[in-house]
Amino acid sequence: MAVVFRFNRYLYPAVECVVDCYHKLGGRPVPVSEVIDCMKEKGYRGVRNIYSGLEAAVQDGYVVVEYSRNGRGKRRLYVPTLLGAVDAGIYKAIAEALYGEGVPSPETVKTIICSMRGIIFWVAVRGLVINTILATILKRLMPLCSNPNKCMELSDEIGSRTLKAIEYSVLFKAIAGIDVRGLHFAGIKMGGLPLSWLSYLMFAAEGNAYQIVLGHLVLGDVKAFWGSLSWENNIERYLQALIGEGYENHPLTKELKKNYLDTFIRAEHIIISLARFARNQWCR
Repeated sequence: MAVVFRFNRYLYPAVECVVDCYHKLGGRPVPVSEVIDCMKEKGYRGVRNIYSGLEAAVQDGYVVVEYSRNGRGKRRLYVPTLLGAVDAGIYKAIAEALYGEGVPSPETVKTIICSMRGIIFWVAVRGLVINTILATILKRLMPLCSNPNKCMELSDEIGSRTLKAIEYSVLFKAIAGIDVRGLHFAGIKMGGLPLSWLSYLMFAAEGNAYQIVLGHLVLGDVKAFWGSLSWENNIERYLQALIGEGYENHPLTKELKKNYLDTFIRAEHIIISLARFARNQWCR
């Protein structure tokens, strides 16, 4: 983030449009014409106003500028940063839940976003740990699978849990200030993953931040969310289907449940260490 936070009502909608267009273009830098069209679709008028949102986004480190030379000369292109995607998701949830058509002051925006980053950090770290554990344990069940439909369902579940673990990893790294290879973070580009994959992760970070904050402010479903990630909901049903009657006393069930609980205990110590590192990052 910039030392002096620059805010206007067009800032976060402009960042959101850059993120959306970046994803739509498969990770290619976004021309200003695409941002203007996106902003107009959201109900924002006036090219000068839209440019003021983009300039604020650049100053705040939410968007970086790249230049392209073509037959018409040099032109500015825009690429979102990971923190920009996260904060745009936070602001969108805050605006919907608390302000409606109103616009909060810059000080209020900065304070609320700071506090929401902390909430996202904890949800993301726990989501990373839980989905990684679930994906790992479910993979252990694949050799037991003989029914094609059940095998496909189990395979899809493993893929889904793995993808969610990656998304949560990107989210907590954004809050903690940890580099993610291939993504812009605070204006610096890391590594080299496929552009379409990077643009998806950026888009997912915005959407996940929005859902987490909206759930915290309005829906009150955070406890239900963690309950849906329990051993009973995610592992036991597969053990029952694959092993059948008496699965509770099967050696594999006992082994996997012990591994599941032991991993959670180890993860608690890791989470505490991460929080100590990250707490100075999410309120910079």
